[in-house]
Amino acid sequence: MTSINEAIDDLKVFFKREINNAKRSILYDLEQKINTIKIELSKRPGEIAPSEPWRIIGELLPAMEINKFLELNEILSTDSEKQDALKQIFQLETIGSTNYAADINKILKKLIGKEVQLLYSGCGRMANG
Repeated sequence: MTSINEAIDDLKVFFKREINNAKRSILYDLEQKINTIKIELSKRPGEIAPSEPWRIIGELLPAMEINKFLELNEILSTDSEKQDALKQIFQLETIGSTNYAADINKILKKLIGKEVQLLYSGCGRMANG
């Protein structure tokens, strides 16, 4: 009787391992296909090419110094084409993501350098000290 129980336990372990391996394989394939779809969606005909917003923004990003950041802020306040290009850059950087914290981190890295980040609070106000 114990040998039958041991055989059944061995079969359970075997099937669990095989099911987990199949699950990991399917999840990996699904992730690869989702990434491929994200790339293809960013290249849809009739939409702006992924490099087009960068061409419009030019050399303004990332603002590594405070004077460059203030210049960028002034330009964006008057130029709606650059505003739209900046929004498109942010959309391209975060397409398909559901992790908002990671998205904000990506956007900040594209927008401003570390030195400028240290000068501002999370609410956009100048930080003290």
